[in-house]
Amino acid sequence: MTERYGIVPGEDHYMCIVDLVSHALSNDRVVEWIENSPFGFSKRVWENLIGNCVIHGNAESLEKVEKHLMELDYPE
Repeated sequence: MTERYGIVPGEDHYMCIVDLVSHALSNDRVVEWIENSPFGFSKRVWENLIGNCVIHGNAESLEKVEKHLMELDYPE
């Protein structure tokens, strides 16, 4: 994207990817992708994923997402 169009992807781009991928894959895989990504995702990305966890009824992923949000709000 950067080389071809000269656009550096920002958080909004990654939020779209998270949203699209979470509909195609399990939320567990999306959480894993976010955790292992080299980007420092903000609360907005994690909050976006909460909605998908609720829609798909994935309580386990929801707990992981909530944990990450708590860590962002209250770092050690």
